[in-house]
Amino acid sequence: MTAIDQRVFVADPDADAYVRTGDAAPMGMVVYFPGGCPPVAPPGWPEDVDYDGAHLFTVCPACADSWGLDHLMSDPVRVPAGTPPTLQVSWTAQRARVHART
Repeated sequence: MTAIDQRVFVADPDADAYVRTGDAAPMGMVVYFPGGCPPVAPPGWPEDVDYDGAHLFTVCPACADSWGLDHLMSDPVRVPAGTPPTLQVSWTAQRARVHART
């Protein structure tokens, strides 16, 4: 087990705002720290991935309520070693096709 072996799925419920390619992804997985988001990159954080600081793209019990104000959030799950810290998912191509038909 490493310091970064848990993730939560977060989604912006207002996904209609994400209809152009290049828009920020409205959903994805981020690292969950049960003991609190660390101020600096924790052990196990990939060297080629920037760690922008606590609570920005990480979730912990102290910031879960704040994330929950504008995101839907799953329960934490354990992930295998080597899973990227974040996985961003976008539906822009599909949403563009749907909007083009209407």
